[in-house]
Amino acid sequence: MATRAIGPDEGVAEKAAVGGALCRSACLAQREMGTPVAGNGSGITYTIVSETDGKHAFALGQTGVAPPTASIAYDPSVDAPSADAWTINGTTLTAGGVSVPAIEVDGAVEEPSVSSVLFDIRLHVAGQDDVDGWESVSVDDPTVTRKVFNTVTQNTAYDVGIRYILRGVPSDRLILGPATAGVFQTSGDVAQLIVNSKPDSSFAPTAVIDSTGVASTVSISAHNRIYQDKTVAVNAGSITGLALGTYYALFYDDPARAGGAVTYLASTDPDDALPATAAHPGRHYLGYITTPASGSTGGSTGGGGGGGGNVGGGKNVNSK
Repeated sequence: MATRAIGPDEGVAEKAAVGGALCRSACLAQREMGTPVAGNGSGITYTIVSETDGKHAFALGQTGVAPPTASIAYDPSVDAPSADAWTINGTTLTAGGVSVPAIEVDGAVEEPSVSSVLFDIRLHVAGQDDVDGWESVSVDDPTVTRKVFNTVTQNTAYDVGIRYILRGVPSDRLILGPATAGVFQTSGDVAQLIVNSKPDSSFAPTAVIDSTGVASTVSISAHNRIYQDKTVAVNAGSITGLALGTYYALFYDDPARAGGAVTYLASTDPDDALPATAAHPGRHYLGYITTPASGSTGGSTGGGGGGGGNVGGGKNVNSK
């Protein structure tokens, strides 16, 4: 349909969508100028009234039956982004000798009126419903052309969802994937720095029987991790639900050697705590502890591990 100007009280002969209205014959009753708003069009507000050709015969007395009142429907829904606009890849991000698993999305917004872009992510599960399992990640400007998700699990498949915000309304979700994240890797130099690192003397694990009376909680103090090239602070934390009267090796994963908030882990198998192995290149051995025995009224303390790959229990990474 050719574009032409429409004035007040002028009917729209063509059954075209006007301002988002569904296809109806309509009459433009008023046009009000406003301030343009990003993602919300030109700022012009149109008032549209319904029009129907069936009124003419009734008005001229040619029929005694009035036509049904015509209505103008407005559909606020926004279509999903085009599948051709975005791509997804599983990858690794490498810096400082460490490769971290990631999911990367590249593309560009193809709709000029979009005000923002919503990114979601979920674990890929075959047969999962389109609306299930999503975790909102960020709201970005419409100029975004790349989104990197670097808090994913290695060798794991993910879906990414993309939605546009248009006129304040989120679009349907474009689902990309699955894509499989890469793997943690460390260079030989970084691996050796992890193997030779150790917690400082402020590391002091303690264990108590928890309120259930049948399990133990191990608390790990804030401490420093000493590497040959630097020292980083590591936050305090705890491990819950451990068996009573049991030896545990203590450790955490930090391939970037960044310290801060880490997830502390415990295992009865010293092999699990071996630092910087092929299966766990970012693993840091902390030390060991034996939890209180059942019926004990006191807690217990553990010891810290030294550098060089030695793990309490006689294991050594260099022998693996």
